[in-house]
Amino acid sequence: MSDLTIDQIADGMYELVKELHGKKQIKPIDMGKELGAKLGETFTRKETKDGLKALMASGRCIYSYAGKSAVVLNPEHEDNK
Repeated sequence: MSDLTIDQIADGMYELVKELHGKKQIKPIDMGKELGAKLGETFTRKETKDGLKALMASGRCIYSYAGKSAVVLNPEHEDNK
């Protein structure tokens, strides 16, 4: 369990996707593991899912289903232009 809020987790996920953009697509299930390794935190499955929901609701990232399910930057969001 992490001391971070759901919004902080979502922001961390966004930074992770932004960092990996063009290099690697990250699966939603791996998002918590990757972010946890980067921040030195451990996230529960619920925290990971809630963070993903908050990230998708913000519109900064979307799900991509090209070949596999992945979280990618939303090209139409103003932060990603």
